[in-house]
Amino acid sequence: MKTTLLIIFMLSISLNSKILDRIAAVVDNEIILQSEVDEAVSRVSQYSQDIDDQLRKRVLDDLIAGKVLYASAIADTNIFVSEDEIEDALNRRINGILSQVGGEKALEEKYNLSVAKIKSDYRPDIKKSLFVEKYKMRLLSDIDVSRREVESFFEENKDELPNVEASIDLAKVLISFNRVESNDEEVIDKLKSIKQNIADGILTFEDAAKRYSEDKGSAVNGGDIGTTNRGDLFGEYEQVAYDLDIDQISDPVKTKVGYHIIKLYSKSGEKIHTSHILIIPKPNEIGISKAEKFSFVLHDSISTGKLSFEDCVRKYSDDASSKYREGAIGKIKNSDLDDQYLELFKDLKPGDITLPIKKDDGYHIYKVLNKEKTHAISLDTDYNLLRDFATRKKRDEYLMRYLKDLKKSVYIKVN
Repeated sequence: MKTTLLIIFMLSISLNSKILDRIAAVVDNEIILQSEVDEAVSRVSQYSQDIDDQLRKRVLDDLIAGKVLYASAIADTNIFVSEDEIEDALNRRINGILSQVGGEKALEEKYNLSVAKIKSDYRPDIKKSLFVEKYKMRLLSDIDVSRREVESFFEENKDELPNVEASIDLAKVLISFNRVESNDEEVIDKLKSIKQNIADGILTFEDAAKRYSEDKGSAVNGGDIGTTNRGDLFGEYEQVAYDLDIDQISDPVKTKVGYHIIKLYSKSGEKIHTSHILIIPKPNEIGISKAEKFSFVLHDSISTGKLSFEDCVRKYSDDASSKYREGAIGKIKNSDLDDQYLELFKDLKPGDITLPIKKDDGYHIYKVLNKEKTHAISLDTDYNLLRDFATRKKRDEYLMRYLKDLKKSVYIKVN
């Protein structure tokens, strides 16, 4: 939880502040700004009391390594990253944050950030990280460890290995609000009315964005999301924005996050500078009531044995990331859970399910798959975890050697 809050804090600074910056390093055709170094140091320093020159150098070296790998990744014609992969990665990252802070509304109210703004600003970084991950996968996927190597790793490091934290393994069914009726027509009419008021001189686009836009991150700046490259924003958004004349305002445009009206400030080649007003359709009360009733019907069917949890996931769950894994969302450390969820799962045993829980995206029914108490790591109970540790160490050592050679062929300048 502390990690997530720090990430959000750094996001709020980087998205909402204008900071005089300087170039810390140049790698191939990419630059590393001092603000990037400072943010990375802040993330690392939560685990270390001292911030010294050595830590800053180590962080900068890591950022340089990432840029070197990216330069090699984009030169590899066998590596391709699709828009769907970028969108999925963004959604996973954002869903992780939302689950920690209590949903999209809390993100906006507590941190003045919106999902749309985060996606817009961090899409290029996510795209680069996916290229690097795929390149590393090609390099490292064949590197594995034998059982003897795992045992040797354990014997050599057992006094330094941390305890295995208490955790809970969960699966879930999601009944999304998207499956029920929402107020799309009302949203479109409202945006058309706002556009007309701007045309009539009743208020400016900037004032309208501050008053009406649900993208809180850009609303404070009059809807301005700055200059972006083609491919940085939603395809539907860009398709309209690139066809606008300077200072022209679009009709309502639908994307995955809601409806926008867009104002174009400038356009140069593959770059545009736009502002927008976003309004997100809401499920109506009748629709929410239907989703609630349906989720409780499913809960009762599972509880009475009429329907297995796994069949319920396959037939009805709207969570694409877990639907084809029988709802499994993985093992979560107790320390990463909010108090309300610790209390919720405290008395549940493996196999038990929760009542439907209302969240921003719909009703969730959780199933406890397994629980583990905090314990000392051992070969008997934690072999798979130790194998992961040993494999990671072996791959890291190989990657360090590979990077050392790779840096010789890439232009690097540190200021």
